[in-house]
Amino acid sequence: MKNLGFIILVLGVMVNFAGCGKKQPSLEEMQEPLSMEALSTLNTEAKVSGEAKAPAMQPAAQAAATLEPLPPAGPYKPTAMEIQTALKNANYYTGAIDGKIGPMTKK
Repeated sequence: MKNLGFIILVLGVMVNFAGCGKKQPSLEEMQEPLSMEALSTLNTEAKVSGEAKAPAMQPAAQAAATLEPLPPAGPYKPTAMEIQTALKNANYYTGAIDGKIGPMTKK
């Protein structure tokens, strides 16, 4: 019985380490540098195939207007409903989740 357990253990270790010998190439090995000639060829191929060109750079004022506004700086302030929901999930609050901070929520 001990021999069977030992054999299973050895086979498990062998299967586990079987794939470790295969080395995957690094990112640097997979990428090859492009020469100026290759870049010009790519640019010419894009024009011939009719692909759209990359949009031109916008002035800073126009680019800033298209960005979404950032959230206000500082710590996050949860809403009353989020507070009541968290309290209810932790079994500290038994009232209705109405978004009003009353005496039950404060308790």
